[in-house]
Amino acid sequence: MPLPGGNPRAWLVQAVQPSEDADAIQQLASSAFDLDTVALVASAAWPQGQPDAAPVSPGEGAPSPTIRLTQLTPGRLGVEVASERGGMLVFAENWLPGWAVEDIQCPPETPTCEAGTWPAGGLPYFKPVRANLALVGAPIPPGTVQFSLVYRPASIPLGLLLSAVTLLLLAVAGLFSLRKWRNNPRPSQP
Repeated sequence: MPLPGGNPRAWLVQAVQPSEDADAIQQLASSAFDLDTVALVASAAWPQGQPDAAPVSPGEGAPSPTIRLTQLTPGRLGVEVASERGGMLVFAENWLPGWAVEDIQCPPETPTCEAGTWPAGGLPYFKPVRANLALVGAPIPPGTVQFSLVYRPASIPLGLLLSAVTLLLLAVAGLFSLRKWRNNPRPSQP
């Protein structure tokens, strides 16, 4: 059966709920669960003392948010969102540790928006979290915001460092072998 409607690369939900993975599997498998309005966030990412959020309905007459992906390159996604209420922006990108938000541009009326927290979930604005088991989510404030979602895992710099050290050690070992070979010529044969 084909999926109804378009399947966007990113969408804005108005509610989040903490969920353990086993429970999230059950909820996401249910046809009654509405992915367009609620995102499930791993319980480990949920702020301590924050009550479980209940789904909230979008405000009556509130215009639909506008989401524009301004840049699509491997590991970097430029995003512009205009929303009266803010919410959890869910990206159709696989969650892995290493996602970060950079280059945040807040609306003039709220220049410190990146320091706030989303009231519906108590999560800090612009902090990527695992949403719906396998996707990336980031709470955003009301207004028009621009930012870059960047995938920069810690394993890449570590791998580059280990490769450079290994190459250096191989070069030093090669120089010692060459020096030893030159200092110990083979006896000539008659």
